[in-house]
Amino acid sequence: TDNCGNTSYDQIVVTVVDCKKPTPYCVEGLVIEIMQTGMVQSWASDLDAGSFDNCPGDLKLSFSPDVNDIGITFTCDDLGQQPVELWVTDAAGNQDFCATFIEVQDNMDACPSQAYPVIAGVIATENEQTVEDVMVDVNNGLMTMLTPPDGSYHFEMEPGGDYTVTPTLDSDPLNGVTTLDMVLIMRHILGIDPLDSPYQMIAADANNSESISTLDLVLIQKLILLLEPDFPNNTSWRFVDKDYVFPDPTNPWLETFPEVINYNNFTQDDLFADFVAVKIGDVNGSVQANATDNAVEFNTTAGDMIIELADESLQAGENYTLDFTAADAEVSGYQFALRFDTDKLELEEVVPALGTADNFGLSKVDEGLILTNWAEAESRNLDGQLLFSLRFKALASAKWSEVLSLDRSVLQPEAYNPADELLNVQLNIGGAIAQDGITLYQNEPNPFRDETVIGFYLPPLKAGQTDESVMLSIMDTQGRILKTFKLEYNAGYQQVELSGLSAQGVLYYRLETAGHTLLRKMLRF
Repeated sequence: TDNCGNTSYDQIVVTVVDCKKPTPYCVEGLVIEIMQTGMVQSWASDLDAGSFDNCPGDLKLSFSPDVNDIGITFTCDDLGQQPVELWVTDAAGNQDFCATFIEVQDNMDACPSQAYPVIAGVIATENEQTVEDVMVDVNNGLMTMLTPPDGSYHFEMEPGGDYTVTPTLDSDPLNGVTTLDMVLIMRHILGIDPLDSPYQMIAADANNSESISTLDLVLIQKLILLLEPDFPNNTSWRFVDKDYVFPDPTNPWLETFPEVINYNNFTQDDLFADFVAVKIGDVNGSVQANATDNAVEFNTTAGDMIIELADESLQAGENYTLDFTAADAEVSGYQFALRFDTDKLELEEVVPALGTADNFGLSKVDEGLILTNWAEAESRNLDGQLLFSLRFKALASAKWSEVLSLDRSVLQPEAYNPADELLNVQLNIGGAIAQDGITLYQNEPNPFRDETVIGFYLPPLKAGQTDESVMLSIMDTQGRILKTFKLEYNAGYQQVELSGLSAQGVLYYRLETAGHTLLRKMLRF
């Protein structure tokens, strides 16, 4: 119609077309089981979680834009997670899809076993001690396992992948670490007897500075004396690829040594992916690396380091100074923990003589424990040497032999002769050897010809303790057992009459309880 009122018309055909895509909804993963035929079929409709469209009409479901691709067959080659797409087509031919997965499982062993390539190896020290409880990791958590006592590990891996194998163990930092390690490191620093293994040098580098210095000795000493709980800036163990060859064995830090093993496009077995385990702080290899290792026993051929103390009656309220003096012994170092009865003694002062205040650990003095060690690069004869003095206030009447003993629960008492052999540290308080209230007396008579008597004292059992047996063994200088007495635990003084021995000369007798071992020497002529 125009402004003059003239009207005309035309006929137009309007076609309404559905151009909006349907809305697909997928199930969040589908798990199916291989049949006994070794195959299983899945349908696109199995993945539909309620797809819909804006217009009426049937929806077609398929695995691809091809509306006829409605089924898929999986075989044993498809075990595992398979990514798939669910395509939805409406009546107008509009399409959209969502992505999900089908997990193909073979729980009934319908498929023949597949042989995946294996990564396997053994983790052991330089001295071939296998290491237990090492966490071996692949690709930061893809696969992990703890090594059993034989130090072995193995993984079956998907072929064609890139993998990194990393062992770690950071526990029990004191395992294998003693004052003898300090002696050996001192000799290395001074050039007297350099360490001859790159693994020993890595062990000596306690602070992980890629060098060996007195700072490492300080850290090791603090660990021994319980002044530090672990090695700052280092782990208890380090692991080196066994196939790695150090360019300069006298300098293991010349280049970064590999502490992992890498694989690219892994397709073939590697059954010798071994690592050399290095216990930090332990340069002489005394670590107990697994539960089946035999604990290091006292070598009876090495002898004793006797620390002599005069026994004395103490009166409550009085102050006393107790001198710790070494008997005839040539040593390069020693360590031990002294336990005192906190109900009867109060420590007032430690007075160093052989060493300095750094040779003492007093972190547990409230529990009645004093830790001490001393080391030098070269041995010296300590006969008559005053090691240190302790000043106590007596809180009750007692005798030194009743309130002092060596404690093995926190620090093994030991010393080292010029050949680096182990010496057993003993307290001789007025002629008796004591440990945690257990006392082993010198046999009488000594020397003897036919018969002698060995006396010992056992304290009353503490609350919660059960009865235990006591073993008294007679040995020769080669450690051979000549006679054994197995006794029931009875508190108080006891004695054993000894006769009928065939061996002569220097002999040893050892008293063993559940947690203690005391050793003394005697002479039969």
